[in-house]
Amino acid sequence: MIKWRCVVCGYEHMGNESPETCPECGALKSKFGKVPEGKILLNKSQNPKMEWKCSSCGYALSGSVPPEICPGCKEKCQFIDVTCYIPECTGRNLEI
Repeated sequence: MIKWRCVVCGYEHMGNESPETCPECGALKSKFGKVPEGKILLNKSQNPKMEWKCSSCGYALSGSVPPEICPGCKEKCQFIDVTCYIPECTGRNLEI
């Protein structure tokens, strides 16, 4: 089983695939990203500043939600949540 997280509202889903739409906010399947095993997740209100990385070109940015259009490649891409949720983390975890 894979843990999926909606990048819009933070809803988490367990399954082999992400849901077609988020049951919490209605976001499309493309707005779900895989949550790496072992990450401690906080809800959006606890950590409003998140880090995102474009799955196509690798452009990284911070914000509460990823942009619709990637500033790096100027395409509509899927952004991966690469925020470090572990309190001891001192740097950015930008590997996909």
